[in-house]
Amino acid sequence: AGTQLFLLKNIPLDRKERFYRFTFLTTAWLIAGKLAYWIKNYYGAVVLGNASTFVTAFALVAIFTLSLKGEILARDRQSTKSQYLKKILWLILTSVLILLLVKVPEGVTSAHHWSFYTGPAELLRAKGWLLHDVPSQYGLLNIALLAFLPGADSYVNLHIIQIIFYVILSTIFFAVWMKVFTTTLGRILAVPSILTLIYFCPGWLEGLSGPLACPSVGPFRFLFAEVLLGIVLFSDTKPKKQLLGEKNWLLLGHLMWLLGAFWSAESAIYCTLTWFPSYLVLTWDTSQKNFLSQLFRLLTLPIATFLAIIITISTYYKISLGHFPDWPAYFEFALAYSNGFGSLPASPAGTVWFIALEFAALVGFFLNAISDQSPRWRIAVSTASLFLFWSTLSYFATRSHENNTLNLVPIHALCLLVNVATISNPFQEKHILRWAYFLPMIIIPLCIVITSPIQLGTLFENNWSAMLSGNAGFPSIGHPELPIEAQNLLQSSTFRPKDPIAFLGHYLLILPRETPRVAKTWLPLAPAVQMAILPPERQAVYFKRWLTRLKPTSGYLLYSVTESPGDSVRRLIGRNGYQPIKTWQIGDWVLINYELRG
Repeated sequence: AGTQLFLLKNIPLDRKERFYRFTFLTTAWLIAGKLAYWIKNYYGAVVLGNASTFVTAFALVAIFTLSLKGEILARDRQSTKSQYLKKILWLILTSVLILLLVKVPEGVTSAHHWSFYTGPAELLRAKGWLLHDVPSQYGLLNIALLAFLPGADSYVNLHIIQIIFYVILSTIFFAVWMKVFTTTLGRILAVPSILTLIYFCPGWLEGLSGPLACPSVGPFRFLFAEVLLGIVLFSDTKPKKQLLGEKNWLLLGHLMWLLGAFWSAESAIYCTLTWFPSYLVLTWDTSQKNFLSQLFRLLTLPIATFLAIIITISTYYKISLGHFPDWPAYFEFALAYSNGFGSLPASPAGTVWFIALEFAALVGFFLNAISDQSPRWRIAVSTASLFLFWSTLSYFATRSHENNTLNLVPIHALCLLVNVATISNPFQEKHILRWAYFLPMIIIPLCIVITSPIQLGTLFENNWSAMLSGNAGFPSIGHPELPIEAQNLLQSSTFRPKDPIAFLGHYLLILPRETPRVAKTWLPLAPAVQMAILPPERQAVYFKRWLTRLKPTSGYLLYSVTESPGDSVRRLIGRNGYQPIKTWQIGDWVLINYELRG
């Protein structure tokens, strides 16, 4: 805090203002220190607190503060307008990001997290139906997209879509950053800052592995809500050069809301809370007295379109299956988590205070916007960002692992940055305190990245090698191998590679490797751990629907008694008319052959 004020010494401030700002900045850094303290204690391999990290942190504070100082002093001068600089920086940002994303980290973690998306998608390829006999924790449209896009399998499709979504998110970040920063130094800082915020923060910071192994922490889960925030920001009709007219921006917002609403249940909540309050702020006519009439007029188009899609999907199910879809299935996993499944309480001494600091900043922006008689557009941006921040906090509130603070950093940083972008002159002295919220969020993770040159070098070397060897196939996720006992068990039994098989485990989707990988599955267990989230009565519904509709005559069940006892699954199989014919066991691994009787 003292370094920041020292570097801003030629900015006219009296002694009282400097004392107030020093106190405020110190408080902000101490609260942000909760994030640094947790990172240091949780990631033992990260050297946070040694001399090099200390020096790097001060250097980063100095560089960013000098950038802000340059913006303050340049407020009365012509700002940097070089389109070439922006294009070059965007190309560098995009190229480095694609290189980072080209290779998925291998191992059990990736296979586990990807299976919650690829498993239901592969069940669709095996002639299953969402909202009927295929349980899906994370969505509807996203799973259908993975299943029906052309490609070797849903793993490759998920990898490609994630890369596209990360490029879109980085472009939104870059456009907002360019709207805020006008000096050359400020704009150059965009590349390392955005890479740190959207790539190195989410996921697992140790080893700088990035978020690709965990699709649920990235834009594959949150992108449509983030895009809606960008739409609200860039819908301002004041600039002379408009990419789209006001009406077209609103139509684009409705389209993104519809896509987000059908993407997943969580996305529907995020997008609805982000879009509609800000949409009403943008379009509300205060001169009209009839509240209900105006509300009906503004909401008719999006709600009617939404209902039309619901009716179309329901009609298609009725014609194809003879009954309507099970719409409550769309929300049942979200409700299971809201009821306490997998919950983890927040630590009073943890990063929850860092989140509180961010929330206080957004509330401050919102109150300032509505009390300052600001333009309607600025109030809409503050409203959208506040609701996006609040709604996505459900991700932290239901499972308050401290790492989820890092997972939410891209959304929180974007929410803060768009508010700064709405201020006509954000670098006036009276606005400088707001950067106390933003700087720690960038500098703390960026410090860890810069002081890990060995990990960075290894990461780029491995990804560059994967990109060069792309002619051998897209370097998507690799399936973990079965333990030798399980392999021997399959080889010593009557099982053959083309026989239907289901795996009852935590991360493996289906074995052996086939293309498509679950074409021969005979149970809705992809992944099996997903079924355990549901109550027993719902598990029985999915089993009955799947087995009644597809009527497999036989199949094998493979599991480890130490990892996932199969008692409940075996009971469900038996209730649907299947009986065990033969059982093999080697060590902890069990293989059972079932046949349909009667």
